[in-house]
Amino acid sequence: MPLRTGMCFPWILISAALFLGGCQSVAYYSQLARGQWEILSGRQPVADLLADEDTEASLREQLLYADRVLQFARESLALPVGDTYSSYVDLRRSPALWAVYAAPRFSVKPHTWCFPIAGCAPYRGYFSRADAEAFAGEMKEAGYDTYIAGVRAYSTLGWFSDPLLNTFLYDDDIDLAALLFHELAHQVAYVPGETDFNEGLASFVEREGTHRWMHHIGRPELLEEQARRQAARRAFVALVAEARQELRALYERESGAAALSQGKAAILGALQTRFRNAAEDSPALQN
Repeated sequence: MPLRTGMCFPWILISAALFLGGCQSVAYYSQLARGQWEILSGRQPVADLLADEDTEASLREQLLYADRVLQFARESLALPVGDTYSSYVDLRRSPALWAVYAAPRFSVKPHTWCFPIAGCAPYRGYFSRADAEAFAGEMKEAGYDTYIAGVRAYSTLGWFSDPLLNTFLYDDDIDLAALLFHELAHQVAYVPGETDFNEGLASFVEREGTHRWMHHIGRPELLEEQARRQAARRAFVALVAEARQELRALYERESGAAALSQGKAAILGALQTRFRNAAEDSPALQN
């Protein structure tokens, strides 16, 4: 079951971070700067697109819907919309960027990377899939398990006027509204290094905002669909959390590499089986 992934990067830090030392740091922050510049330089004002008769009907429809959501976010939820999402960029790719996660091979504690002012986070972001795969390969050689996740949306925390992106604009009514509320909430409060708090707050605003929005537009029946999706996410997280506890117990109990590898493979295999069985009973887990 794919989950929507978001990230927060105060990109104004990029230029300063280039001077923090090390060629690897320069290369990493340089690709962030290039990727962000690609997005910023490609922005088209939403007002211009709506005024243009040649704008595709599907794009116009989504832009108008997003505008209504943003107006509601501003007036009814007091979210700091400002100029955020007043422009649009078609990246001609999806997702917008890729996040690399890593953990020691026999540990359930994620590796973290620390950034100036923004604090530490359990991921590194890349605007190139090839760069993400290259870094993940380096981490694997260093003894880490890695995972690359596509990121459809992210927030610059108000440092820049974030545009609407093709990577999420065509979501259905529920998901698009939820995503906009979520990302705007990151501008309300952001605690450096506290990923769980930041995402928890944004997720709360997302849920409450979507609930109010669906009533506002007279489509409360969609709340049942939202509840179904949330239940599916909770079921998925519960399965993973159970396997995580089993892995932690294994790593504390065993010491030999062979026993650890064998036990790990068995737990992950069992997780896949439990997920398949759960998906048969709940089709929402398949989406």
